[in-house]
Amino acid sequence: MSLFRYQKQVFEALQKGQKVILQAPTGSGKTRAGTYPFLYAWVEPELIDLPRQCIYSVPLQTLARQFKHEYTHIVRAQRNASSPLRNLKHVAFQTGDNPGDPKFEADLLFTTIDQTLSGFLSIPYGLSKALANFNAGAVIGSYLVFDEYHLFPLNKSGGGALTTTLHMLQLLRDITPWTLMTATFSRTLLRGLCERLGATEVSLDTSDFSDIPSQQGKQRFFTIREEPLTPEHVWDDMREHNRQRALVICNTVERAMTIAQKLRDLTPDDVSVIVFYNRFFQQDRERIEQRLAQEFGEDKSKYSLQRMILVATQIVEVGLNITSPVLHTDLAPASSIIQRAGRVARFAGETGQVYIYDVPRTKNGAPDYAPYFEQQDVCALSWKSFQQYSGQSLDYATELAIVDYAHHAFDQRLLDQFQEQVPEQRRLIKDAWTQCRRDLAPKLIREIDNVTLLIHPNPTRETLPHPYEYQGISMRRSILKKAWSYLRDTGGELEWLLAIPHEKNVDTQAFGQSPNPPYSWEHRLDAQATVADIDGVDLLAINPALISYDHVLGLRFEPGKDLHLISPAQKANTERKPKRGADIYTYETYQEHIKKMLFVYQRDLAYQGVHIRRSFERLLTLPQGSLEQALRLLFAIHDVGKLSEGWQRWAHAWQSAVRSLNPHASSSSTHDAIAHTDLDRRDSQQRQLHKTITATIGRCPNHAAESALVCLPLIRHVALQQAAENVYAAEILSNAMVSAVVRHHHALTEGNATAFQGYPVTNQSHTDRQALSAALQAVFLDDLSTIPLIWTPPQTMLADAMVKPHESEMATLLYLFLVRLLRHADQLALQEESWEDD
Repeated sequence: MSLFRYQKQVFEALQKGQKVILQAPTGSGKTRAGTYPFLYAWVEPELIDLPRQCIYSVPLQTLARQFKHEYTHIVRAQRNASSPLRNLKHVAFQTGDNPGDPKFEADLLFTTIDQTLSGFLSIPYGLSKALANFNAGAVIGSYLVFDEYHLFPLNKSGGGALTTTLHMLQLLRDITPWTLMTATFSRTLLRGLCERLGATEVSLDTSDFSDIPSQQGKQRFFTIREEPLTPEHVWDDMREHNRQRALVICNTVERAMTIAQKLRDLTPDDVSVIVFYNRFFQQDRERIEQRLAQEFGEDKSKYSLQRMILVATQIVEVGLNITSPVLHTDLAPASSIIQRAGRVARFAGETGQVYIYDVPRTKNGAPDYAPYFEQQDVCALSWKSFQQYSGQSLDYATELAIVDYAHHAFDQRLLDQFQEQVPEQRRLIKDAWTQCRRDLAPKLIREIDNVTLLIHPNPTRETLPHPYEYQGISMRRSILKKAWSYLRDTGGELEWLLAIPHEKNVDTQAFGQSPNPPYSWEHRLDAQATVADIDGVDLLAINPALISYDHVLGLRFEPGKDLHLISPAQKANTERKPKRGADIYTYETYQEHIKKMLFVYQRDLAYQGVHIRRSFERLLTLPQGSLEQALRLLFAIHDVGKLSEGWQRWAHAWQSAVRSLNPHASSSSTHDAIAHTDLDRRDSQQRQLHKTITATIGRCPNHAAESALVCLPLIRHVALQQAAENVYAAEILSNAMVSAVVRHHHALTEGNATAFQGYPVTNQSHTDRQALSAALQAVFLDDLSTIPLIWTPPQTMLADAMVKPHESEMATLLYLFLVRLLRHADQLALQEESWEDD
């Protein structure tokens, strides 16, 4: 299928290295406009230069899931063909409720903006604090697409995901390519963003949409209704016009649930009332989406004879490729109304009707604009503007004129606030990078404070050690607080109502990469607790006696009938071959580990980062290939701290002892430089043996900062060599490399390196030196073996040699990019089950 004119403009702009802001009508193919250049870069990399990883961010998880399914089919079809696209290995879907790719490893990832920004800020949702610096490098190193940007969260103060995205794009302006898209920008916002971000505009003013079939021969009438929406309005209209399908969109879940239940009572048995909002488990959400695709899709021959009413919230506002002859909607900002109307008469030749109803009143008689508290003036102006066109059919230009009228003042304030808040927002971003504090998320991502509920009758460390492996249902904390009286009254005789998990500390340096810490659940709230106890908690377990759940209505605060109900486990990822987890290690020498790291990097990772490596090299005026060499050096030196006398003494003692429990464990010579021992942390006997060895010869020493300490002369030599004596560039590269080594096991490891004594201390065999020399040879940096190192340095604080986010944005971005690749290669090497050293 050929591209539409505006899609070609997007492609050509990216081809020229430009950033793109796209405004196009609903149903016109914006998703293809954003993804086609990325997919084409896989097929013809000489024609368009983009990263080989794409992160596609959306405001709602429904949109992410739909796109993931669609593009999984596209990629699978190409795998059976001769297209180079068959090499694109993995398409994934990642949200807080459904973590399909929590480490952002997929070549094409569809996710929510919350996930993308939390990863960039080093406060990733769903990963431990040890892994906080893991996902930032993936964001920095990818082609970024932002869809339906106008729906991104915005806080009272002007912060939140909507503005943090802009700050991120400014920071990545000369590094990372991106496309930002929507159907309903005001001209004020569109022009302002293009100016501030240095982007190319593709819109109705700069392009032509007349060649898009879905935009031809269709009519959509808008009518104002002066009263709030009721079930009777919906049913009366359906009967009067003999409609087979109707769509109802409410502003809140509670309102949608109430209207749906009343419609069920009001309508005859041959009318099916479907509800859709964010309170379903994954399999039920997918089932509903599949049903909607069939019953409200473009191919009406697939419709059943049953009449249907879909009652939903904003989750159908974007993404779902459905159509209805009529929409009944609560008043919302004009941009949201236009998006909702995109589900009416969506396809060529259709005619549809949109009814816009006034919102209900609060107890004080004021309009209840929930959840649009920050856009009440926009809602009022939207109402006034739509009144002028009530009863008329509106084309895209008129719809945009309404958006301009309703959103102009708000959008201008947003742009002014953005400019004024640059220093403060940048400070918060750098605080997040420095401290990995998740309490910054409300200011930087979403002030609408959400909490995820798991259902479990008795959560303990034994029954629910890894809660993020189970599906939860996300809701606003304010909703849960409103339900507190019900929970306390209903659960007065229960031992507990809600349980709060606590992450157990894991010695990541001793045990290695990919820590999956267990959680304990001793903190339980009973009826005597206060609602304030749930503040600041992002995940809770709820007693199934307090809630009801079914596949028709989802989760409700009603007394439960199934007291043994448990949240289902996350769906297994069938796209990728299962690999060993972090609980099992296999003996390998230092040289073997470094060889394996280089092997998996070249096989699985190198292709993703080529574009961004060149961007950094260009900005720092480094020779092409400099960062590739820097990465290979990081591979060789990252575990040099394990070549200490203390670490090797512990490893040899363990390897000797564990053979009594594991007959397959390798035997080691005292002259071996061990990188990993045979260890199965799932085995209770091995866990006890670990305690015994530690009690006998002491704790296994840390090694990350010590690695950087010993190899500091190597790092500085390579940095100066690659920077051709450019002190500024050399310092940035050196600091980024030191920080990557120090923090390759934990994002918050300080640069406090303990005194180091190379192994062994009793003879002149120099196992430490020989192991490093062999490692440098393994990564083809033999010439660096001549650089003199001190193998007995005293305790040293490396803070001055590390990245300081508040002092250097460039060094921080480069560190985050490098540490991602280092940690990822380290993890993949540990997971590699079959390995033969050629």
